Amino acid sequence: MLREALLGLRFGIVGVAASLTHFAVLTALLSLAKAGPVLANTCAYALALGVSFTGHHFWTFRTGGPLVRSFLRFLGASGGAYVVSTLVLVALLRATALPDAMAALLAVAVMPLVTFLAHRFWVFRRRD
Repeated sequence: MLREALLGLRFGIVGVAASLTHFAVLTALLSLAKAGPVLANTCAYALALGVSFTGHHFWTFRTGGPLVRSFLRFLGASGGAYVVSTLVLVALLRATALPDAMAALLAVAVMPLVTFLAHRFWVFRRRD
């Protein structure tokens, strides 16, 4: 029980760091650079992906497993989350009058639960 609680805490810390990276870059690209939502989200997501994989592989899950296998699985799980967040972002920007920052925040917020489950039980699964 304590092990899972600590795992959840570490996941949350890394997730917050990655989400803040994603949100900051996305908001800057949308508002300051006037980039389109798909390009802005793709760039922001790529930077956050590096923060997330590094933190989860080496600290959260500490699998000690093959780096390449973990990274390829991580890309698969994260790719699904990226598609969902991009669809949410585009839908919010096109269908609502929400400010860019609010739409970005909602789009980024959809990912944590799905990615935790995918990472815990597939990407960084231990082979004990």
